[in-house]
Amino acid sequence: MKKIAKIMALMALLCCVLAFVFAFTGNPLSWVLVRHRASQYLDIQYPELDIEIESIIYDHLFGGFDVDVTSPTSRDTHFTLTLDGWGNVKYDRYDAVTSGANTVARLSREYQNLVNNALTGSVFADARVYAEFCTPGTIEYNTFTHNHSTRTRTIEKDFSIDLSALELDQDYDLAVLGAAHGELDIHITVEDATIEKAAALLLALKAELDAHGVAFHAVEFYLSPAGGGQDIILWDFLSADIGGEGLVERVEQAHLEYLAYWAGEE
Repeated sequence: MKKIAKIMALMALLCCVLAFVFAFTGNPLSWVLVRHRASQYLDIQYPELDIEIESIIYDHLFGGFDVDVTSPTSRDTHFTLTLDGWGNVKYDRYDAVTSGANTVARLSREYQNLVNNALTGSVFADARVYAEFCTPGTIEYNTFTHNHSTRTRTIEKDFSIDLSALELDQDYDLAVLGAAHGELDIHITVEDATIEKAAALLLALKAELDAHGVAFHAVEFYLSPAGGGQDIILWDFLSADIGGEGLVERVEQAHLEYLAYWAGEE
């Protein structure tokens, strides 16, 4: 009896260990079932597509599996299926392909690389620089802190790209797209953050990008003093407004509009 009890105890311990491991890695049988059912689903739903399962990831928080699907012949054809442990498809995100979302994401990555290369070795080399093409119905949830208050800003851009006009896997002139839809987000720290310094840096930014043939439509600009203090912040400052007479005044007005936004919410 003691021997049986020990065996039962060991089996119970093993079951507990396996249950713990499977909670984080997924049931081995589920892995096999998910791959099989995902392949069946793809064959039925998209028989005309040249696609394959690239990877499967187990989500231990929700107990499901994310199946990443790619194409060896189409760089913009990639999407994710989400299946439960029984192999049932819960979500199919193929619309990322048909909506143009994948295409614009690829173009934005290419645009980011152009901007990064153009600013290498410049005064913006150590700045945080983000570049992308504005998409339709863009709603930004940006959290800002001003006078120790934090809130969310929700807006819709008016210079978005027409996703329906984008062709899958097509190359585009990034300079043309940048001028019409390019959006930069730049955070830079200097010793003394002033309106005049912000204007000078905007001129330097545009000159550096122009020299490399990189255009942009608007920039969100954040200038912070190294020792702390008042930031100079501009929202969607147009490239067309950088240069010429009155630049300092336009920068000041844009910053005042930012401050007025906060004043209206407090």
